[in-house]
Amino acid sequence: MTKANYGLSGKKIVFVGASSGIGLAVATEFARQGVDLTITSHLDDVFEARDAIQKETGAKVTALKFDISRREEVIAAFADMGDIDVLVNNAGIGIPTPPADRSDKNAETFVRHFEVNVFGLYWCAQEAIARMKPGGKIIFTASIWARLAMKGNFLAYISSKHAVLGMVRSLACDLGEKGITVNAVCPGSMATEMNMNGLTADDQAALMAQMVIRPGLIDPKHLAGAYMFLASDGASEITGQEISVDRGQSIGGNQG
Repeated sequence: MTKANYGLSGKKIVFVGASSGIGLAVATEFARQGVDLTITSHLDDVFEARDAIQKETGAKVTALKFDISRREEVIAAFADMGDIDVLVNNAGIGIPTPPADRSDKNAETFVRHFEVNVFGLYWCAQEAIARMKPGGKIIFTASIWARLAMKGNFLAYISSKHAVLGMVRSLACDLGEKGITVNAVCPGSMATEMNMNGLTADDQAALMAQMVIRPGLIDPKHLAGAYMFLASDGASEITGQEISVDRGQSIGGNQG
């Protein structure tokens, strides 16, 4: 299979949240484009991810470990990065938060979703913006659930992802005069390790039934084209938008 060329060679890409799942798969495809790649996570796994990407692609990759929900850690991590061409804001969490559960633990989990999925991504965007020239690009990972809702006690996750799309659109308006574009990718239900191990067979079957063009959960590597297009000059006239990569899941009739 011939590798598509998105004209990204030599670009400085900072990929926030790339130690596993969607982040690792998409960051690996960016590395194949000959970019100057930095990946981040709050987990030690980020160093294993770096080694795996380097082994698979032959590219040189920098790995940084810090917690994006702690603004002081974000500022310190970005301090020596120099100019940034593209920020991929992919980090996020998704844990059930039943509205009937009034425990302190559930409340803390609810707050944590916003600390990571909203505040943390904003802190990273702020630091990247300060290092971007006209033509810079910021890409958020949202979700089809940033545009929809569902049963299943994922109130915090869905609410925070709706906030991500609001942030994308607002940042796009504010950064337009600087020549910086801001967009989002909205993945459908993915065949990540978390989903494959964490969802019951019935849950997986229900999600598969929502797909319009092919059954089955989506391999994360199939998201990469959307991110790389939005990072490329081919997307220079696109801002404040979201691209759903979901096999039609978000337009099917079986949500809920």
